[in-house]
Amino acid sequence: MTRITKTLLVAAVAASALLAPTAYAGPLGPNRNKMEFTLALGPGAYMGSGSGFGSFAVGAFEMDFMYHLFGKGDGPAIGGGFNVEFGASSLAVIEGGLKFRWDFLVKNLVYLAPFIEIGGGGLVASGPFGSASKGGFHLEFGGEVRLCFNGMGLLFVRPLVFDFNIGEGGGHISFYKFLVGGGVSF
Repeated sequence: MTRITKTLLVAAVAASALLAPTAYAGPLGPNRNKMEFTLALGPGAYMGSGSGFGSFAVGAFEMDFMYHLFGKGDGPAIGGGFNVEFGASSLAVIEGGLKFRWDFLVKNLVYLAPFIEIGGGGLVASGPFGSASKGGFHLEFGGEVRLCFNGMGLLFVRPLVFDFNIGEGGGHISFYKFLVGGGVSF
């Protein structure tokens, strides 16, 4: 080995020894709840009603990215959400906004997390009488039960999600959603 290679090898071993106490220790170690960032996505179903649409039941898809303010898996988290509802009569609602969630550690790696999302959305519909596209205010709130495992993976169920969109000209559309999905924490 050359002198430079030996020096680099010694520096790498020394750096890893210094950094080891702060490294992630796995799901059963002291840092098991260290999940600063969370990316979650999942499909689901929703029932909705709105001015000019009557009642309908179709599918939904949500994705959110959250950052835990205190650098661990419980407590407050902020981020963004992106939602798509689709279905009856070529109806599609695309929404996005800022999301706030508070994670409560219930038992071991099981969390309860109420959340609220505020932003904007767009309604796109086409049918036998033409098509429409409207923008508006979006408000979503609900709760989820989340199971974290193996230090990174997560599964969630969002049994209570209420979604309201208020658009141009006083039009409104509201949803009840049930979602199941997964994601990663890092």
